[in-house]
Amino acid sequence: YGVLFSVLPPHNVDGVVWRLVLWDTAVRPEVSLPSEVVYRAATVVVLVYSAGSRESIGAVSKKLKEIREFAPRGTPVALVGTAADLPETQRVVPAVEAMGLLSDSAPAE
Repeated sequence: YGVLFSVLPPHNVDGVVWRLVLWDTAVRPEVSLPSEVVYRAATVVVLVYSAGSRESIGAVSKKLKEIREFAPRGTPVALVGTAADLPETQRVVPAVEAMGLLSDSAPAE
């Protein structure tokens, strides 16, 4: 499909068994899996973007729409920014803008 994924062995944390499945959909952005497959069993979603790339924050915006449509209602979303060590002059995506995407995409109650 043009994506990388890893399935880690289950871990027992305080009596709760967690299974971690990581999907790297940025490998070939022009190829995507059906969103229902990726998100339907999610208990949390972590999205990563680069503070030095306007393209990456655009991809996050698109993924947030898919998550809100296909993930179970109330699925938490964590947003992680990379390249935070870039000088201000090279950051094209301010943290406040990225965090705004999360509040803008919150489902209506």
